[in-house]
Amino acid sequence: MFTIRSGWKAISAVRPRFTVSISKKFGRSFLSLTPTSEPEGMRSSFSHEGLIQWGLRKLALAADPVRGWATVGRLYRVSRIFALQCWRLPVALSCALLILLPVLTRSGWPYNHDWLRPVARMATIAAHWRIGQLIPVWDTNGIFGYGSPSLAIYHKAFCYLSAVFYIVTSDAKFSLIASLACFMVIGFLGIASCVRVLRGASDPPLEIFAGMMLVSCNYASTDWLVRGDLAEFSAFMLASWLFGWCLRVLVEGRWPIWIGPLMGGLALAHSVIALYSLLLLLICVLLAFLRWTQRAWNWWRPLSLSVLCCLCITLPFVLTTLALSSYPRWDFLLVPGYTPRTSHTPLLRLVWDRQWKWGGQIGPASLPR
Repeated sequence: MFTIRSGWKAISAVRPRFTVSISKKFGRSFLSLTPTSEPEGMRSSFSHEGLIQWGLRKLALAADPVRGWATVGRLYRVSRIFALQCWRLPVALSCALLILLPVLTRSGWPYNHDWLRPVARMATIAAHWRIGQLIPVWDTNGIFGYGSPSLAIYHKAFCYLSAVFYIVTSDAKFSLIASLACFMVIGFLGIASCVRVLRGASDPPLEIFAGMMLVSCNYASTDWLVRGDLAEFSAFMLASWLFGWCLRVLVEGRWPIWIGPLMGGLALAHSVIALYSLLLLLICVLLAFLRWTQRAWNWWRPLSLSVLCCLCITLPFVLTTLALSSYPRWDFLLVPGYTPRTSHTPLLRLVWDRQWKWGGQIGPASLPR
């Protein structure tokens, strides 16, 4: 009977050797491994990569000698891909720190349209967490002490992330800068994934150029530096991953499960941008269905898992907000003229506004009916 001990003894006299070959299929490169062996007496030079191969081979063959080599190949490909992709993270972090350097080297926070409201929201959420309220819905200090439902209806992703840093460090400026850096890294890596899909292979110079252009473009810089709209900036960075996954659906004809958690994160980061992103996703699904009609019928399982993941992320916040809205008349606490009753706009206006003219001023718009 085969056991792990007997399998280990059977292969202990053989050192691993792999012949790595690269093949192309569907426009992408794949690594394949051909196992060989040499006698125990022959000397071998083990590199770091060779030690990884040796360990993977031992584990795979000990568990299942028949399918062991296939398992080795799959595990090695994963480890190889991970090692080749690791350079993007330090490059993205360096780019983010370079952009944030003027804020890091000066005291205080830059003057912006949102004043110090991000600091107030961050500190308020952290205070609620300290007393055990995981999803805070009411700010007792808002509107000059009268209370405000801003914690329930305002965008949450950036506020929650900065609150985590604030609880750990108790430094408001560091918490904002660390949160900005995290979302810049996310955006950098997201646009790099778009470049890989479009090119069909890794292109480091082009990926670095695209990532730097995204996090330093006028729209992104104006968002966090001038307007102080950190929620919109965080959603803008997350949207780069949605573009990458949509391109994969169009190019490869498969549905990534990660689209669901990503849409949930976009909904928490900025609800309006998530609404526009949903429109983009629907167009992508329609085009991919027309191109990959036969494969599209197999999307039902990953698509269902995506929807389930999105609901699991967003439902706790939606249910708490609904519970709050049925209790007080908090719409009277908002600025007159901007209540949900008076500011609802037709859904079509978010896509096409007949009253808008070139060179004209942008009019206000709130949630759709």
